[in-house]
Amino acid sequence: MTVEVRRGADRATTTTPGIETRHAFSFGTHHEPGNTHHGLLLAHNEDRIAPGAGYDTHTHRDTEIVTWVVAGSLAHADSAGHAGVLHPGVVGRMSAGRGVEHSERHAETDHDAPELHLVQCWLVPDEPGAAPDHEQRDLSAALASGGLVVAASGLARDAGGPGVGLGVASAALHVARPSAGRSLTLHGAPYLHVHLARGTATLDVGAERHPLGPGDAARLRDAGRPTLTATTDAEVLVWEMHEGLGEETSDRDQHDEQGAIMTTEQTVTPDPTRAEEHEGGDKSSLISEDERRRLGEERDRIRSEFLYSRENRPRSTGQGIHHTALICADVRTTVEWYQNLAGFPVTVLFENRDLAGSTHFFFDVGNGNHLAFFDLPGVDPSPYQEVLGGLHHLAISVSEEHWHQIKARLDERGADYMVESGTSIYTADPDGTRVEFIHDPLGRMYGHDTM
Repeated sequence: MTVEVRRGADRATTTTPGIETRHAFSFGTHHEPGNTHHGLLLAHNEDRIAPGAGYDTHTHRDTEIVTWVVAGSLAHADSAGHAGVLHPGVVGRMSAGRGVEHSERHAETDHDAPELHLVQCWLVPDEPGAAPDHEQRDLSAALASGGLVVAASGLARDAGGPGVGLGVASAALHVARPSAGRSLTLHGAPYLHVHLARGTATLDVGAERHPLGPGDAARLRDAGRPTLTATTDAEVLVWEMHEGLGEETSDRDQHDEQGAIMTTEQTVTPDPTRAEEHEGGDKSSLISEDERRRLGEERDRIRSEFLYSRENRPRSTGQGIHHTALICADVRTTVEWYQNLAGFPVTVLFENRDLAGSTHFFFDVGNGNHLAFFDLPGVDPSPYQEVLGGLHHLAISVSEEHWHQIKARLDERGADYMVESGTSIYTADPDGTRVEFIHDPLGRMYGHDTM
């Protein structure tokens, strides 16, 4: 069992004209590697927005965004045609899905209007690429009892409840407005996140008692069913999460028929040290599982912030790669390998304009693309190695028939190589540069659309 209390005053703050945001986790320009998430929560931001201010149109993708207004009113509009106003007691959930543009602004422009105070939470959906969606529900009547109310949930047990749906089968948000002296027994879950939006309270976890003030939050792990007692009239948001980011189903007991658990991906390119078929099995790893999870979470953040749907993606300013130029030790050996083994005809050889005696030469690798090399007479280049800014490997698409021909030629020469997933051959050219021959078509990679 672990309990970590984070004070609101200690949270990182981002200030822009008319907006002050306090971050629970690493977010945007605030980079905190050891504080990237809790359970399934990627972001838990508390905003205070002046009248007329807000967030202009921006894009999200594959993110579940839940918004709770503590005071004031928030106007939402998106490119999928959804629009609405959230005010205290109304929960909103936007599923960005395959990509959506939206804006969020204080609904009042009168400078005498009260400040907008809201809490916004981000999670990664179980299924990427869904249609964008928006839903809001008024929970005011249910909140009047002072008890916990389901505000947003993907748990099967909460289907048909008062809150909005959530594209995360292992998480639920509960909200309560207990009066002074009221005690609430929280749901038991492997991960709990308790945020006090207003008022004061105490959180009892076993024999431990933790006082909470406005903006304070507690992160709990395997803490049973804690009790929160309001010491003044209060408002509390409690996330109940039955999995953590990157955890496989086998990492924890299955919970109440709640569906699929999100996992993260990581592919580490194997070194082509020997000829062997490598199908399935554990992925190569040079890092701990905790570090792998952290990297997966950062990948999710980058995906949410920068990856647009095809229809919303900005048009590229490039016309294509003119050529990729590598250094070789010997021109003849390189030409023989790429033309006779790989099947890429050399198209031109001429003196390098930058170095007397150096030969610059090009191979046709198909579809109007060229791979170029040059040697460096008088220079003794070091052997191939992985360095920042350097080449990791060169991947060239070939037909499946040609792929098998290359494999046969490598066998004839007794060359070292590795076959990955039945579609890629990893080997090394005469200078040690790693080369991948892949029979996935251009624009596809192991079942993923890369265009």
